[in-house]
Amino acid sequence: MLKGTGLEARKVGDGIYALAPAAPPPRPISPVPASAPQPQGDAVVVTGTRLLGRNATSASPIASIGRDELDFLGAINLEDAIDRLPQTRAEPGQFQNSSDAQGRAKINLRNLGWQRTLVLLDGQRLLPVQAIDLNIIPSALVKRVDVLTGGASSTYGSDAVAGVVNFVLDKRFEGIQFNASYGVYQHGNDAAAVRAAIAHYPNIRTPGKSALDGGHANINIAAGKSFAGGRGTISVFADDRKQDPVLWSDRDYSACRITINASGYSCAVNTQYSEYGSFRASGGTTYHLARDGSRTFVTGDDAYAFNTREKFAFMRKDDRFSTGAFATYRLNDQAELYGNVLYMKDVTESQFYPALVTDTVGVKCNNVFLSVAQAATLCGGTAGTAATVPVTISYQLNGDGSRPLTNQAINADYRVSGGVRGDLAGGWHYDINLLTSQVYTSLSDNNEVDDASFIAAIDATTVNGKVVCVGGAPCVPADIFGYHAVDPAFYAWAYRDYKWHSVTGQQDLTANITGDLGQYGVQSPWADTGIAVALGAEYRRDALKNVV
Repeated sequence: MLKGTGLEARKVGDGIYALAPAAPPPRPISPVPASAPQPQGDAVVVTGTRLLGRNATSASPIASIGRDELDFLGAINLEDAIDRLPQTRAEPGQFQNSSDAQGRAKINLRNLGWQRTLVLLDGQRLLPVQAIDLNIIPSALVKRVDVLTGGASSTYGSDAVAGVVNFVLDKRFEGIQFNASYGVYQHGNDAAAVRAAIAHYPNIRTPGKSALDGGHANINIAAGKSFAGGRGTISVFADDRKQDPVLWSDRDYSACRITINASGYSCAVNTQYSEYGSFRASGGTTYHLARDGSRTFVTGDDAYAFNTREKFAFMRKDDRFSTGAFATYRLNDQAELYGNVLYMKDVTESQFYPALVTDTVGVKCNNVFLSVAQAATLCGGTAGTAATVPVTISYQLNGDGSRPLTNQAINADYRVSGGVRGDLAGGWHYDINLLTSQVYTSLSDNNEVDDASFIAAIDATTVNGKVVCVGGAPCVPADIFGYHAVDPAFYAWAYRDYKWHSVTGQQDLTANITGDLGQYGVQSPWADTGIAVALGAEYRRDALKNVV
Protein backbone atom coordinates (compact mmCIF):
# COMPACT_ATOMS: atom_id res chain seq x y z
CA MET A 1 0.00 0.00 0.00
CA LEU A 2 2.94 2.37 0.64
CA LYS A 3 4.63 1.71 -2.70
CA GLY A 4 5.28 4.95 -4.55
CA THR A 5 4.33 7.16 -1.57
CA GLY A 6 7.84 7.84 -0.37
CA LEU A 7 6.87 6.52 3.08
CA GLU A 8 7.79 3.43 5.01
CA ALA A 9 6.57 1.80 8.22
CA ARG A 10 8.98 2.01 11.13
CA LYS A 11 8.62 -0.03 14.29
CA VAL A 12 8.25 2.28 17.31
CA GLY A 13 7.44 -0.31 19.98
CA ASP A 14 6.03 -3.77 20.42
CA GLY A 15 3.22 -3.94 17.88
CA ILE A 16 3.41 -0.20 17.18
CA TYR A 17 4.44 1.14 13.78
CA ALA A 18 4.74 4.73 12.55
CA LEU A 19 4.85 6.13 9.02
CA ALA A 20 8.00 8.10 8.19
CA PRO A 21 9.82 9.25 5.06
CA ALA A 22 11.60 6.33 3.47
CA ALA A 23 15.37 6.29 3.63
CA PRO A 24 17.07 6.99 0.28
CA PRO A 25 18.55 4.00 -1.53
CA PRO A 26 22.14 3.24 -0.55
CA ARG A 27 24.82 4.75 -2.74
CA PRO A 28 27.57 2.51 -4.15
CA ILE A 29 30.75 2.65 -2.11
CA SER A 30 34.22 1.39 -2.74
CA PRO A 31 35.06 -1.97 -1.18
CA VAL A 32 36.84 -1.74 2.15
CA PRO A 33 40.23 -3.48 2.14
CA ALA A 34 40.41 -6.45 4.46
CA SER A 35 43.11 -4.77 6.47
CA ALA A 36 41.08 -1.63 7.13
CA PRO A 37 39.88 -1.28 10.76
CA GLN A 38 36.12 -1.43 11.22
CA PRO A 39 34.41 1.58 12.83
CA GLN A 40 33.53 0.95 16.47
CA GLY A 41 31.05 3.76 17.10
CA ASP A 42 30.65 5.65 20.37
CA ALA A 43 30.47 3.83 23.65
CA VAL A 44 27.08 4.15 25.34
CA VAL A 45 25.79 3.42 28.81
CA VAL A 46 23.09 0.76 28.74
CA THR A 47 20.05 1.94 30.71
CA GLY A 48 19.47 -0.28 33.73
CA THR A 49 23.07 -1.58 33.97
CA ARG A 50 25.45 1.44 34.20
CA LEU A 51 27.72 -0.62 31.93
CA LEU A 52 29.67 1.24 29.26
CA GLY A 53 30.30 -0.43 25.92
CA ARG A 54 29.91 -0.35 22.15
CA ASN A 55 28.17 -3.69 21.74
CA ALA A 56 26.61 -4.07 25.17
CA THR A 57 23.10 -5.47 25.46
CA SER A 58 20.59 -5.51 28.30
CA ALA A 59 19.08 -8.58 29.92
CA SER A 60 15.85 -6.60 30.38
CA PRO A 61 13.69 -5.41 27.47
CA ILE A 62 14.35 -1.83 26.40
CA ALA A 63 12.17 0.17 24.03
CA SER A 64 13.91 3.20 22.57
CA ILE A 65 12.09 6.12 20.95
CA GLY A 66 14.29 8.35 18.81
CA ARG A 67 13.89 12.01 17.92
CA ASP A 68 12.31 11.22 14.56
CA GLU A 69 9.64 9.04 16.17
CA LEU A 70 8.89 11.68 18.81
CA ASP A 71 8.41 14.31 16.10
CA PHE A 72 6.27 11.98 13.99
CA LEU A 73 3.95 11.05 16.87
CA GLY A 74 3.01 14.71 17.21
CA ALA A 75 2.23 14.36 20.91
CA ILE A 76 1.52 17.58 22.81
CA ASN A 77 3.84 16.53 25.63
CA LEU A 78 6.39 13.83 26.44
CA GLU A 79 4.18 11.66 28.62
CA ASP A 80 1.61 11.37 25.82
CA ALA A 81 4.31 9.94 23.55
CA ILE A 82 5.42 7.45 26.21
CA ASP A 83 1.83 6.42 26.92
CA ARG A 84 1.50 5.14 23.35
CA LEU A 85 3.90 2.31 24.11
CA PRO A 86 2.23 -0.97 25.15
CA GLN A 87 4.52 -1.18 28.19
CA THR A 88 2.84 1.80 29.79
CA ARG A 89 -0.56 2.27 31.31
CA ALA A 90 -2.02 5.62 30.41
CA GLU A 91 -2.33 7.73 33.53
CA PRO A 92 -5.11 10.34 33.54
CA GLY A 93 -3.59 13.26 31.69
CA GLN A 94 -2.29 16.15 33.75
CA PHE A 95 -4.88 18.39 32.08
CA GLN A 96 -7.86 16.19 32.94
CA ASN A 97 -10.10 17.51 35.68
CA SER A 98 -10.25 14.20 37.53
CA SER A 99 -6.52 13.52 37.47
CA ASP A 100 -3.85 14.07 40.09
CA ALA A 101 -4.92 17.23 41.90
CA GLN A 102 -1.35 18.49 41.70
CA GLY A 103 -1.39 18.51 37.88
CA ARG A 104 1.92 16.67 37.48
CA ALA A 105 2.98 14.61 34.45
CA LYS A 106 3.92 11.03 35.38
CA ILE A 107 4.61 7.63 33.84
CA ASN A 108 3.15 4.31 34.99
CA LEU A 109 5.04 1.27 33.68
CA ARG A 110 3.36 -2.14 33.63
CA ASN A 111 0.44 -0.77 35.68
CA LEU A 112 2.51 -1.02 38.86
CA GLY A 113 2.07 2.64 39.71
CA TRP A 114 4.02 5.79 38.90
CA GLN A 115 5.58 5.64 42.38
CA ARG A 116 7.47 2.50 41.29
CA THR A 117 8.71 3.92 37.99
CA LEU A 118 12.07 5.68 38.10
CA VAL A 119 12.60 8.61 35.73
CA LEU A 120 16.15 9.54 34.76
CA LEU A 121 17.67 12.41 32.84
CA ASP A 122 20.89 11.33 31.15
CA GLY A 123 21.14 8.44 33.58
CA GLN A 124 20.62 10.57 36.71
CA ARG A 125 17.52 10.91 38.84
CA LEU A 126 15.22 13.60 37.55
CA LEU A 127 13.38 14.65 40.73
CA PRO A 128 12.29 12.96 43.97
CA VAL A 129 10.02 10.05 43.06
CA GLN A 130 7.27 11.38 45.34
CA ALA A 131 7.10 14.60 43.31
CA ILE A 132 8.08 13.46 39.83
CA ASP A 133 7.08 15.81 37.02
CA LEU A 134 8.08 15.40 33.37
CA ASN A 135 7.25 19.04 32.66
CA ILE A 136 10.76 20.05 33.71
CA ILE A 137 12.38 18.09 30.86
CA PRO A 138 13.37 20.20 27.82
CA SER A 139 11.43 18.41 25.09
CA ALA A 140 13.29 20.27 22.32
CA LEU A 141 16.61 18.75 23.43
CA VAL A 142 15.46 15.15 23.89
CA LYS A 143 17.54 12.91 21.63
CA ARG A 144 15.87 9.63 22.55
CA VAL A 145 13.86 7.98 25.31
CA ASP A 146 14.82 4.55 26.67
CA VAL A 147 12.03 2.63 28.40
CA LEU A 148 13.21 -0.37 30.43
CA THR A 149 10.33 -2.48 31.74
CA GLY A 150 12.14 -5.45 33.30
CA GLY A 151 12.69 -3.74 36.63
CA ALA A 152 16.02 -2.31 37.72
CA SER A 153 15.87 -2.24 41.51
CA SER A 154 19.26 -3.95 41.80
CA THR A 155 20.85 -0.99 40.02
CA TYR A 156 18.80 2.00 41.10
CA GLY A 157 16.90 0.90 44.22
CA SER A 158 13.37 -0.14 45.14
CA ASP A 159 11.75 2.83 43.38
CA ALA A 160 12.66 1.20 40.03
CA VAL A 161 10.65 -2.01 40.58
CA ALA A 162 8.34 -1.29 37.63
CA GLY A 163 11.14 -0.11 35.39
CA VAL A 164 13.11 2.92 34.28
CA VAL A 165 12.47 5.69 31.77
CA ASN A 166 15.66 7.48 30.75
CA PHE A 167 15.47 10.72 28.77
CA VAL A 168 18.72 11.19 26.85
CA LEU A 169 19.47 14.75 25.76
CA ASP A 170 21.44 16.04 22.81
CA LYS A 171 24.52 17.32 24.62
CA ARG A 172 26.17 18.72 21.49
CA PHE A 173 23.29 20.73 20.11
CA GLU A 174 24.50 23.34 17.62
CA GLY A 175 22.54 26.31 16.33
CA ILE A 176 19.10 27.65 17.16
CA GLN A 177 15.83 25.76 17.03
CA PHE A 178 12.41 27.39 17.34
CA ASN A 179 9.09 25.55 17.50
CA ALA A 180 5.57 26.90 17.85
CA SER A 181 2.24 25.12 17.69
CA TYR A 182 -1.40 25.85 18.35
CA GLY A 183 -4.42 23.58 18.34
CA VAL A 184 -8.07 23.46 19.37
CA TYR A 185 -10.72 20.82 19.94
CA GLN A 186 -13.86 20.73 17.80
CA HIS A 187 -17.14 18.89 18.28
CA GLY A 188 -20.23 19.14 16.08
CA ASN A 189 -22.84 18.90 18.88
CA ASP A 190 -25.30 17.49 16.34
CA ALA A 191 -26.85 14.56 18.26
CA ALA A 192 -30.49 15.58 17.81
CA ALA A 193 -31.97 13.03 20.23
CA VAL A 194 -29.55 13.99 22.99
CA ARG A 195 -30.15 17.70 22.45
CA ALA A 196 -33.89 17.13 22.67
CA ALA A 197 -33.43 15.38 26.02
CA ILE A 198 -31.37 18.30 27.35
CA ALA A 199 -33.96 20.85 26.18
CA HIS A 200 -36.54 19.17 28.45
CA TYR A 201 -34.81 20.69 31.47
CA PRO A 202 -35.08 24.49 31.63
CA ASN A 203 -32.11 24.80 34.02
CA ILE A 204 -29.70 22.90 31.75
CA ARG A 205 -28.13 24.93 28.98
CA THR A 206 -28.19 23.27 25.56
CA PRO A 207 -24.68 23.50 24.05
CA GLY A 208 -24.24 25.58 20.93
CA LYS A 209 -23.57 23.96 17.58
CA SER A 210 -19.98 23.13 16.58
CA ALA A 211 -18.02 23.77 19.76
CA LEU A 212 -14.49 25.05 19.21
CA ASP A 213 -12.51 25.32 22.43
CA GLY A 214 -9.63 23.99 24.50
CA GLY A 215 -7.02 26.03 22.70
CA HIS A 216 -3.45 24.95 23.49
CA ALA A 217 -0.33 26.86 22.50
CA ASN A 218 3.28 25.76 22.87
CA ILE A 219 6.38 27.82 22.08
CA ASN A 220 9.91 26.62 22.72
CA ILE A 221 13.36 27.72 21.69
CA ALA A 222 16.71 26.02 22.11
CA ALA A 223 20.21 27.22 21.27
CA GLY A 224 23.58 25.52 21.52
CA LYS A 225 27.19 26.20 20.65
CA SER A 226 30.60 24.65 21.13
CA PHE A 227 33.64 26.70 22.12
CA ALA A 228 37.34 26.40 22.90
CA GLY A 229 37.96 24.37 19.81
CA GLY A 230 35.19 21.93 20.60
CA ARG A 231 36.38 21.23 24.15
CA GLY A 232 33.35 22.97 25.62
CA THR A 233 29.64 23.01 24.83
CA ILE A 234 26.73 25.04 26.12
CA SER A 235 23.03 24.86 25.36
CA VAL A 236 20.04 26.75 26.72
CA PHE A 237 16.29 26.41 26.27
CA ALA A 238 12.99 28.04 27.20
CA ASP A 239 9.52 26.55 26.86
CA ASP A 240 6.12 28.16 27.39
CA ARG A 241 2.79 26.32 27.17
CA LYS A 242 -0.80 27.38 27.77
CA GLN A 243 -3.93 25.22 27.84
CA ASP A 244 -7.53 26.50 27.95
CA PRO A 245 -10.20 24.43 29.70
CA VAL A 246 -12.89 22.34 28.00
CA LEU A 247 -16.23 22.30 29.85
CA TRP A 248 -18.65 19.39 30.02
CA SER A 249 -21.50 21.80 29.44
CA ASP A 250 -20.10 22.63 25.98
CA ARG A 251 -20.59 19.07 24.64
CA ASP A 252 -24.02 17.62 23.92
CA TYR A 253 -22.99 14.14 25.12
CA SER A 254 -21.87 15.51 28.52
CA ALA A 255 -24.06 18.56 29.17
CA CYS A 256 -25.97 16.31 31.55
CA ARG A 257 -25.66 12.74 32.74
CA ILE A 258 -27.26 10.97 29.77
CA THR A 259 -29.33 7.85 30.44
CA ILE A 260 -31.21 5.58 28.05
CA ASN A 261 -34.67 4.25 28.81
CA ALA A 262 -37.57 2.77 26.87
CA SER A 263 -38.63 6.18 25.56
CA GLY A 264 -35.15 7.27 24.49
CA TYR A 265 -32.61 9.60 26.06
CA SER A 266 -33.04 11.54 29.28
CA CYS A 267 -30.89 13.38 31.81
CA ALA A 268 -30.14 11.92 35.23
CA VAL A 269 -30.17 14.90 37.56
CA ASN A 270 -29.85 15.54 41.29
CA THR A 271 -33.19 16.50 42.81
CA GLN A 272 -31.74 17.47 46.20
CA TYR A 273 -29.75 20.51 45.13
CA SER A 274 -30.69 23.20 42.67
CA GLU A 275 -30.41 26.91 42.11
CA TYR A 276 -34.12 26.99 42.98
CA GLY A 277 -33.40 25.67 46.46
CA SER A 278 -34.83 22.65 48.21
CA PHE A 279 -36.81 23.26 51.40
CA ARG A 280 -38.32 20.48 53.50
CA ALA A 281 -40.23 21.36 56.66
CA SER A 282 -41.42 18.96 59.36
CA GLY A 283 -44.30 17.80 57.17
CA GLY A 284 -41.88 16.06 54.82
CA THR A 285 -42.90 17.82 51.60
CA THR A 286 -40.04 19.25 49.53
CA TYR A 287 -40.57 22.68 48.00
CA HIS A 288 -38.64 24.72 45.44
CA LEU A 289 -38.65 28.39 44.51
CA ALA A 290 -40.93 29.22 41.61
CA ARG A 291 -38.99 29.83 38.41
CA ASP A 292 -41.01 32.97 37.60
CA GLY A 293 -39.27 34.84 40.44
CA SER A 294 -42.35 35.13 42.64
CA ARG A 295 -41.77 34.41 46.33
CA THR A 296 -43.87 31.28 46.34
CA PHE A 297 -43.07 27.63 46.84
CA VAL A 298 -43.92 24.91 44.36
CA THR A 299 -43.64 21.17 44.70
CA GLY A 300 -40.84 20.43 42.30
CA ASP A 301 -40.34 17.92 39.57
CA ASP A 302 -37.02 17.00 38.00
CA ALA A 303 -37.08 20.22 35.97
CA TYR A 304 -35.96 21.96 39.18
CA ALA A 305 -33.05 19.61 39.72
CA PHE A 306 -29.35 20.31 39.92
CA ASN A 307 -27.22 19.49 36.88
CA THR A 308 -24.08 17.81 38.25
CA ARG A 309 -22.23 18.48 34.97
CA GLU A 310 -22.64 22.24 35.07
CA LYS A 311 -19.35 24.16 34.89
CA PHE A 312 -17.38 20.94 35.36
CA ALA A 313 -14.27 20.74 33.17
CA PHE A 314 -13.06 17.86 31.01
CA MET A 315 -9.69 19.52 30.71
CA ARG A 316 -7.86 21.75 33.12
CA LYS A 317 -6.64 25.25 32.57
CA ASP A 318 -2.85 25.13 32.61
CA ASP A 319 0.04 27.56 32.27
CA ARG A 320 3.62 26.28 32.32
CA PHE A 321 7.04 27.84 31.82
CA SER A 322 10.39 26.06 31.95
CA THR A 323 13.98 27.02 31.23
CA GLY A 324 17.45 25.68 31.76
CA ALA A 325 21.04 25.39 30.62
CA PHE A 326 23.59 22.61 30.06
CA ALA A 327 27.37 22.91 29.79
CA THR A 328 30.43 20.67 29.46
CA TYR A 329 34.14 21.41 29.35
CA ARG A 330 36.85 18.83 28.69
CA LEU A 331 39.98 19.66 30.70
CA ASN A 332 41.91 16.73 29.24
CA ASP A 333 41.36 13.09 28.28
CA GLN A 334 41.03 12.16 31.93
CA ALA A 335 38.54 14.80 33.08
CA GLU A 336 35.47 16.51 31.69
CA LEU A 337 33.44 18.91 33.81
CA TYR A 338 29.69 19.03 33.24
CA GLY A 339 26.71 20.69 34.82
CA ASN A 340 23.12 21.72 34.23
CA VAL A 341 20.37 23.70 35.86
CA LEU A 342 16.62 23.33 35.25
CA TYR A 343 13.65 25.38 36.43
CA MET A 344 9.93 24.93 35.85
CA LYS A 345 6.76 26.58 37.14
CA ASP A 346 3.31 25.22 36.37
CA VAL A 347 -0.05 26.67 37.43
CA THR A 348 -3.02 24.41 36.79
CA GLU A 349 -6.64 24.82 37.84
CA SER A 350 -9.51 22.36 37.83
CA GLN A 351 -13.11 23.55 37.86
CA PHE A 352 -16.30 22.09 39.30
CA TYR A 353 -19.89 23.15 39.95
CA PRO A 354 -20.73 26.03 42.35
CA ALA A 355 -20.68 25.41 46.09
CA LEU A 356 -23.47 23.29 47.58
CA VAL A 357 -24.76 23.61 51.13
CA THR A 358 -27.18 21.45 53.06
CA ASP A 359 -28.23 21.64 56.69
CA THR A 360 -31.23 21.55 58.96
CA VAL A 361 -31.71 25.13 60.05
CA GLY A 362 -34.00 26.75 62.57
CA VAL A 363 -35.86 29.28 60.39
CA LYS A 364 -37.68 32.08 62.21
CA CYS A 365 -41.23 32.44 61.01
CA ASN A 366 -40.82 36.23 60.81
CA ASN A 367 -37.63 36.03 58.74
CA VAL A 368 -37.39 39.24 56.75
CA PHE A 369 -36.85 37.34 53.49
CA LEU A 370 -39.94 35.09 53.80
CA SER A 371 -43.04 36.16 51.91
CA VAL A 372 -46.41 35.75 53.59
CA ALA A 373 -47.17 32.71 51.42
CA GLN A 374 -43.79 31.10 52.14
CA ALA A 375 -44.12 31.67 55.88
CA ALA A 376 -47.57 30.09 55.86
CA THR A 377 -46.22 27.05 53.99
CA LEU A 378 -43.32 26.46 56.38
CA CYS A 379 -44.78 27.65 59.70
CA GLY A 380 -48.53 27.21 59.44
CA GLY A 381 -50.27 28.96 62.32
CA THR A 382 -47.06 30.48 63.71
CA ALA A 383 -46.31 32.38 60.50
CA GLY A 384 -45.20 35.98 61.16
CA THR A 385 -44.15 35.28 64.76
CA ALA A 386 -40.70 34.80 66.31
CA ALA A 387 -41.30 31.05 66.48
CA THR A 388 -38.66 28.81 64.89
CA VAL A 389 -39.31 25.78 62.73
CA PRO A 390 -36.67 23.25 61.60
CA VAL A 391 -36.24 23.30 57.83
CA THR A 392 -33.83 21.10 55.89
CA ILE A 393 -32.33 23.37 53.26
CA SER A 394 -30.26 22.22 50.29
CA TYR A 395 -29.05 24.99 48.05
CA GLN A 396 -26.79 25.54 45.07
CA LEU A 397 -25.05 28.90 45.32
CA ASN A 398 -25.32 29.79 41.65
CA GLY A 399 -26.54 33.37 41.60
CA ASP A 400 -24.98 36.55 40.29
CA GLY A 401 -21.50 36.97 41.71
CA SER A 402 -21.04 33.28 42.40
CA ARG A 403 -18.01 31.33 41.24
CA PRO A 404 -17.47 27.62 40.64
CA LEU A 405 -15.43 25.53 43.00
CA THR A 406 -11.84 25.36 41.83
CA ASN A 407 -8.75 23.45 42.81
CA GLN A 408 -5.49 25.19 41.99
CA ALA A 409 -2.04 23.65 42.07
CA ILE A 410 1.21 25.56 41.69
CA ASN A 411 4.34 23.49 41.10
CA ALA A 412 7.76 25.14 41.11
CA ASP A 413 10.70 22.79 40.52
CA TYR A 414 14.41 23.35 40.27
CA ARG A 415 17.22 20.89 39.66
CA VAL A 416 20.97 21.53 39.71
CA SER A 417 23.47 18.85 38.76
CA GLY A 418 27.23 18.86 38.24
CA GLY A 419 30.16 16.54 38.18
CA VAL A 420 33.32 15.29 36.58
CA ARG A 421 33.85 12.25 34.38
CA GLY A 422 36.58 10.82 32.24
CA ASP A 423 38.68 7.87 31.13
CA LEU A 424 41.47 6.31 33.15
CA ALA A 425 44.34 4.09 32.15
CA GLY A 426 43.46 0.52 31.35
CA GLY A 427 40.08 1.27 29.79
CA TRP A 428 38.32 2.39 32.96
CA HIS A 429 35.71 5.16 33.00
CA TYR A 430 34.55 7.12 36.05
CA ASP A 431 31.70 9.53 36.78
CA ILE A 432 31.25 11.52 40.00
CA ASN A 433 28.06 13.59 40.28
CA LEU A 434 26.26 15.74 42.83
CA LEU A 435 22.59 16.51 42.24
CA THR A 436 20.20 18.63 44.26
CA SER A 437 16.54 19.22 43.48
CA GLN A 438 13.51 20.71 45.14
CA VAL A 439 9.81 20.63 44.31
CA TYR A 440 7.51 23.24 45.83
CA THR A 441 3.80 22.43 45.56
CA SER A 442 1.01 24.75 46.66
CA LEU A 443 -2.58 23.48 46.65
CA SER A 444 -5.75 25.46 47.27
CA ASP A 445 -9.45 24.66 47.30
CA ASN A 446 -11.24 27.86 46.37
CA ASN A 447 -14.75 29.32 46.64
CA GLU A 448 -15.95 27.02 49.41
CA VAL A 449 -18.85 28.13 51.66
CA ASP A 450 -19.03 26.63 55.14
CA ASP A 451 -22.36 25.82 56.79
CA ALA A 452 -21.80 28.26 59.69
CA SER A 453 -21.51 31.25 57.34
CA PHE A 454 -24.55 30.13 55.36
CA ILE A 455 -26.72 29.72 58.47
CA ALA A 456 -25.64 33.11 59.84
CA ALA A 457 -26.40 34.82 56.51
CA ILE A 458 -29.99 33.58 56.18
CA ASP A 459 -30.87 34.61 59.76
CA ALA A 460 -31.69 38.21 58.85
CA THR A 461 -33.67 41.08 60.33
CA THR A 462 -34.28 44.78 59.64
CA VAL A 463 -32.47 47.55 61.53
CA ASN A 464 -33.26 51.17 60.64
CA GLY A 465 -34.77 50.02 57.37
CA LYS A 466 -31.70 48.02 56.38
CA VAL A 467 -31.54 44.23 56.18
CA VAL A 468 -28.69 42.89 58.32
CA CYS A 469 -27.65 39.60 59.83
CA VAL A 470 -28.98 39.00 63.33
CA GLY A 471 -25.42 38.15 64.36
CA GLY A 472 -24.14 41.51 63.14
CA ALA A 473 -21.18 42.48 60.97
CA PRO A 474 -19.14 41.37 59.10
CA CYS A 475 -21.86 38.89 58.09
CA VAL A 476 -23.64 39.73 54.82
CA PRO A 477 -27.31 38.62 54.56
CA ALA A 478 -28.27 36.06 51.91
CA ASP A 479 -31.80 36.07 50.51
CA ILE A 480 -32.28 32.42 49.55
CA PHE A 481 -36.08 32.65 49.51
CA GLY A 482 -36.13 34.62 46.26
CA TYR A 483 -34.94 33.18 42.96
CA HIS A 484 -31.41 34.52 42.22
CA ALA A 485 -31.93 37.12 44.97
CA VAL A 486 -28.68 36.52 46.88
CA ASP A 487 -26.61 39.72 47.11
CA PRO A 488 -23.28 39.31 45.24
CA ALA A 489 -21.64 40.85 48.32
CA PHE A 490 -22.55 37.66 50.21
CA TYR A 491 -20.28 35.59 47.99
CA ALA A 492 -17.40 38.01 48.45
CA TRP A 493 -17.78 37.61 52.23
CA ALA A 494 -18.65 33.93 52.48
CA TYR A 495 -16.16 32.34 50.10
CA ARG A 496 -13.29 30.57 51.80
CA ASP A 497 -10.03 29.38 50.26
CA TYR A 498 -8.19 26.53 51.97
CA LYS A 499 -4.48 26.34 51.19
CA TRP A 500 -1.53 24.15 52.05
CA HIS A 501 1.85 23.49 50.53
CA SER A 502 4.66 20.98 50.57
CA VAL A 503 8.38 21.09 49.84
CA THR A 504 10.11 17.92 48.62
CA GLY A 505 13.87 17.96 48.37
CA GLN A 506 16.58 15.54 47.32
CA GLN A 507 20.37 15.51 47.44
CA ASP A 508 22.10 12.70 45.59
CA LEU A 509 25.85 12.03 45.45
CA THR A 510 26.98 9.19 43.18
CA ALA A 511 30.34 7.81 42.16
CA ASN A 512 30.62 5.10 39.50
CA ILE A 513 33.48 3.37 37.74
CA THR A 514 33.14 0.94 34.85
CA GLY A 515 35.62 -1.13 32.93
CA ASP A 516 36.19 -4.04 30.57
CA LEU A 517 38.14 -6.92 32.10
CA GLY A 518 38.70 -8.33 28.64
CA GLN A 519 41.83 -6.20 28.45
CA TYR A 520 43.24 -8.33 31.25
CA GLY A 521 42.19 -11.60 29.65
CA VAL A 522 39.10 -12.06 31.85
CA GLN A 523 36.53 -13.39 29.42
CA SER A 524 33.91 -16.11 29.28
CA PRO A 525 34.76 -18.90 26.83
CA TRP A 526 31.26 -18.50 25.38
CA ALA A 527 31.55 -14.74 24.79
CA ASP A 528 33.21 -12.61 22.15
CA THR A 529 34.04 -9.80 24.56
CA GLY A 530 35.45 -9.51 28.04
CA ILE A 531 33.49 -9.28 31.26
CA ALA A 532 32.27 -5.75 31.90
CA VAL A 533 32.05 -4.53 35.49
CA ALA A 534 30.41 -1.54 37.12
CA LEU A 535 31.18 -0.41 40.67
CA GLY A 536 29.42 2.43 42.39
CA ALA A 537 28.45 4.15 45.59
CA GLU A 538 25.53 6.46 46.27
CA TYR A 539 24.42 8.71 49.09
CA ARG A 540 20.88 10.04 48.80
CA ARG A 541 18.87 12.19 51.18
CA ASP A 542 15.15 12.82 50.67
CA ALA A 543 13.15 15.36 52.67
CA LEU A 544 9.46 16.26 52.78
CA LYS A 545 7.78 19.12 54.61
CA ASN A 546 4.02 19.73 54.64
CA VAL A 547 2.46 23.00 55.82
CA VAL A 548 -1.31 23.35 56.25
